[in-house]
Amino acid sequence: MIPDELAGDLAALRNRGFEIESAEKGARIYVVFRQFKLPAGLYNAASTDLLMFTTPHYPQAGFDMFWTGGSLTLRDGRIPRGADYLEEHLGREWRRFSYHPYDARAWNPLKDDAIGFTEYVIRRLQRGD
Repeated sequence: MIPDELAGDLAALRNRGFEIESAEKGARIYVVFRQFKLPAGLYNAASTDLLMFTTPHYPQAGFDMFWTGGSLTLRDGRIPRGADYLEEHLGREWRRFSYHPYDARAWNPLKDDAIGFTEYVIRRLQRGD
């Protein structure tokens, strides 16, 4: 069951124009952004599906890494830094972006949420490295 806090965060993100689906599989709650818009000119696509996941313990358990469609590369064909692994989730291939926004501190359920993590993903993808 998706926690009320996560359902509320996803509703707020949908209100911002994101097309979001969620799925529960095992001990994970997957959040999939359909056609997540990418910064112009940095990648080999204008948009990609974006995946992140947490557990039913959200917000105590939060988000860490994120995944894009497996074919996403930088515009020049290089693999983005920290994104060299392909993994299967929900029956398809995803490129794992091993970027950790909370390196300097642990996820804090009193301050951190899916909205802030999504904003981090946007900022991180804008670096195009």
